[in-house]
Amino acid sequence: MSNFSSLEKIVGIYGFSKEELKKIKENFNNEYKIVDIPKPKGGYRTIFSPSIRLKSLLRILNEQFSTEASFPNGITAIQGRGLKYHLEPHIKKILVITTDIKDFFPSISIENLKLSLLKYTSLEEVLISEILEFSLVEDIIPQGFPTSSFFSNISILNLWERIQKLIKGMNIDISVYSDDWAISGDPDEVFLAFDILRKEVRREGFKLSNGKKKVMWKGKDQIVCNIKVNKGLEITDKYREEVRKEILVYREKFPLGDIEDPKLLGKIEFIRVINPNQVKGLE
Repeated sequence: MSNFSSLEKIVGIYGFSKEELKKIKENFNNEYKIVDIPKPKGGYRTIFSPSIRLKSLLRILNEQFSTEASFPNGITAIQGRGLKYHLEPHIKKILVITTDIKDFFPSISIENLKLSLLKYTSLEEVLISEILEFSLVEDIIPQGFPTSSFFSNISILNLWERIQKLIKGMNIDISVYSDDWAISGDPDEVFLAFDILRKEVRREGFKLSNGKKKVMWKGKDQIVCNIKVNKGLEITDKYREEVRKEILVYREKFPLGDIEDPKLLGKIEFIRVINPNQVKGLE
């Protein structure tokens, strides 16, 4: 990507014309829809759904971004990795602590994002500014845009590097999946590492969510991102039962044939990816 001097040249090889970029830019506020999705425990998560042509543009950029920065193993919400990379280091540990960053996406300052892109990629400042014109909504990284995961990950690289220096030599594992953090290992050092995380997160301009910290000891359920990690990776009984009931409701309407509902299929596939044995008996 660094071989290109402008956004026009980057997307031009994929068939995007200068006129198309101009139209998207001039009509940008109409190139996405805002959807508020209820959270299970109250409140809403705001999702920005881009138009087909804006999504196509952002996917091209996201594909090119993947060649621009190298992320350490502990940062897991990136292309080619997934939730399992976040979960597996914390299997069979004496103590697991989880937390997340409050209002993560809106809390990422654009100045910090630009500095991170300059530091961790070879992109020129002018090109970065040009790209961000198509990737941000009112100077906020919008959840739902294809480029947002890359931006959020690169914006915490500086934080991650400082934490790694401070916990060097500790008998712990630490990982982050978007804004969800997990620390596990020797109890005394896990508590010390969590205190380091809390201080460094604040230093970076973020805050940990009040009430989201979970301290989970061996012998009781240790749940990271709704997945049990005590002995291996297991879908919680609650989630599996919810999916089973959704399948029963679906079968009342469509008793024959394969399941075709995309949302339900996604949930079944999620269970299959985490633990294939737990798909058995769902239907």
